Amino acid sequence: VSIGSAADKMSLVHRLESTDADGWTDVQAAFEDVKDMLDAAERDGQRTVVVFLTDGRPEIPNQPVGYERDTLALIRSLGVPVMAIALTPAAQTPFLNQVAAQTGGLVVPADEASDLLDAYLEVFGQIKDRTVMGSGQVAAPGLAPLGLDAALAPYIERVSFVVGKPASLGAALLGPDGQVVQPGDPGVAFALFDDPRFAVVTVTRPPGGHWQYQLAGSGQAQARAILHSRLRVEVVTPQRYHEVGQPMQIAVRLIE
Repeated sequence: VSIGSAADKMSLVHRLESTDADGWTDVQAAFEDVKDMLDAAERDGQRTVVVFLTDGRPEIPNQPVGYERDTLALIRSLGVPVMAIALTPAAQTPFLNQVAAQTGGLVVPADEASDLLDAYLEVFGQIKDRTVMGSGQVAAPGLAPLGLDAALAPYIERVSFVVGKPASLGAALLGPDGQVVQPGDPGVAFALFDDPRFAVVTVTRPPGGHWQYQLAGSGQAQARAILHSRLRVEVVTPQRYHEVGQPMQIAVRLIE
């Protein structure tokens, strides 16, 4: 599916709503489909990556000897980085680490379904060079703040406000003026409320101030803001892992 509009996004979301499991994790078959798609795509030199979500180790009925070896060879032959999201500890396997190491990708763990929002946003930030604001969970009823500094706002081209939550919990996005942001409001480029488990509102040229999700009901929600900005912050050091107890030097670059 090529995503070129809000309607394309909605169509894809609906197609993914009812996907049943069959009890196996045929990684080789999945990447054979990937190969077919890449071979048919007109990439024109564009950067290409594979985002791979799995909840188990590679496994099929009557598994032949060399199944994992042959699968790794297939994945390497694609010549693209694989950004793997390992849902549940059962998926955090040496095989997945090999996939990431041999393709120049990475593995992002998600111990449970509530971790998927941040897992996908981490991958998204790697692919699209976006800045993600917000962390942790917020209890409802209450407010989940996603403030934009007034000094930063002139550099932001658009921002997507995202909330993940239980279906029974209500969430409304409030702008800096304290009013509920509606799909037809000026500046709202995209709004998704069809699924009661999450909501997304994309605003172009957002003003600085106290944006926040107003949460109703009882439960925990995750609120995030994805910034598309002319500013780029690159963390130079430390690397992804650092020895506990040792001094850590932190260096960043800020680029417009």
